[in-house]
Amino acid sequence: MAGSAVALPSAPNPNPNPGSNPASSYTYDIKDFTERKTNAGDITLVTFNIVGTGGSTVNAHCVPWDVTRKKPVDDWQDKVLYACGENLPFYFTYTEETEELFLLQGAAPIDHLSGETTIATPYCHTAGAGSDQVCTSPAPASITVKKQPEQ
Repeated sequence: MAGSAVALPSAPNPNPNPGSNPASSYTYDIKDFTERKTNAGDITLVTFNIVGTGGSTVNAHCVPWDVTRKKPVDDWQDKVLYACGENLPFYFTYTEETEELFLLQGAAPIDHLSGETTIATPYCHTAGAGSDQVCTSPAPASITVKKQPEQ
């Protein structure tokens, strides 16, 4: 089951600060954005951290999650929507060509927030005994997720 895409299920509380009133938007820093690539340059995994700003306590490690098999995906694919780990209220897609990260928070189609940002071009180096590469973005990115107008 290569790169299980997800249909957005009901997610845990999308409010990053339980006990407070949900806001119409949140801003996060995307830190430690990392791609793992084959020697041929194909991405096999994308991971990053979502860190709250402005007093938010969010600090989530995002790994593409196969919700059916309840484990990280075996074969990451470009432009596919993935859950961001088990029991996290985040989902994401990443487009390598444009270096665009799309982040969705909450459950669809109601009560979700979304936004996108550009990731600084990751710097790659050979990793381990094999010929694969680890590529890390040299700078964090900021992303604001907000309610989108109804179409």
